Amino acid sequence: AHQKILSVITMRRWLSRVRIYPPLLQSFKKDFLKTAEYFNRLGEMKEQYASFLTYVALETVDIFQTEEIKESVESLPQEGLDQSSKTLADILQGAGDQKEQYWNNRILPFWRNIWPKNNKLKSPKIADELAQLCIAADNEFPSALAEVRDWLVPIEHPYYVLHLLKSFQIPKKYPENTLTLLDRIISGSLHTDKELSTCLNTIQTHWPDAQYDPQYERLIKLI
Repeated sequence: AHQKILSVITMRRWLSRVRIYPPLLQSFKKDFLKTAEYFNRLGEMKEQYASFLTYVALETVDIFQTEEIKESVESLPQEGLDQSSKTLADILQGAGDQKEQYWNNRILPFWRNIWPKNNKLKSPKIADELAQLCIAADNEFPSALAEVRDWLVPIEHPYYVLHLLKSFQIPKKYPENTLTLLDRIISGSLHTDKELSTCLNTIQTHWPDAQYDPQYERLIKLI
């Protein structure tokens, strides 16, 4: 979890230094968007491009047509979409008191209008980042989960997600939705069951009927 936290901090610092100068971006926007088709030729700059493309899509709605940016995002290969989902989560986690407004006004329109609709592209990496995105949405957690749930698949190391759930008190506020999230991202036994046990206990405390839910019954057996 500590390594993941450091990674998030690093990405936030990078994004905080990004400054968009609209006239400059407008001058080379066709080339910028076309670059998505050559993603694999970008070498070590691939991740930065995918992140910046995502950031631009969120922040420059007056420069790009929705279909233009959508076509570029859809051109990204799996690795690019993995990075794009990470950028979404990192930006929302760094939105502070504005995270709920940012979810509704920026990320939700991006998700509905730009993100690829073919969920055959889903991956454990995307699922991990989208789980974090839902948690970062805080009071919009149920809404966010409803939007992205079809992209959630089991992830190998859910400990950071469990850590965030506890930090944001999501199991206490939204026990039923939390159970749905856990059922989607946890498929088998974990190396340690402490975090999952704590999360399930909180869910059951604030939603007693959870003990009768098949999702809860499956997860409790993993402890």
